[in-house]
Amino acid sequence: MIALGEAKAEVLTANGECIRTGVQGPSAPGANKALPDQSHSFGAQGAGQPNPYCSAVAREEDDPSENARSVGILLTFGKFRFIDLGDLTWNKELDLMCPNNRVGQVDVYLTSHHGLSISGCKALVWPCIHGLRL
Repeated sequence: MIALGEAKAEVLTANGECIRTGVQGPSAPGANKALPDQSHSFGAQGAGQPNPYCSAVAREEDDPSENARSVGILLTFGKFRFIDLGDLTWNKELDLMCPNNRVGQVDVYLTSHHGLSISGCKALVWPCIHGLRL
């Protein structure tokens, strides 16, 4: 986690890897620190919970390009949560979100990889934006 005054940035993905545990909500003690247990909700609504969309999404062919190694961040400011996964591609999104949603719901989701069909899998988008009002 990187503290930027009242804002915090947490690296979720980098170099082809992703966080292994759910993130805490911004109002929880020790907010935005990775937790050792993914079986409970940690304050960020949905974080750490089983992701019901994983079973409906198949893996695609692995992406050997640098896109699968993108840096993805979760930026929080108070209760505001923004996710930007750069050019992350389908399978790496699944690694982040399955079998448990490690991110929880967000207020703003910047579509991955320019909105191309090789990104934006249902297992990422639907749980992150559930209940989002546009």
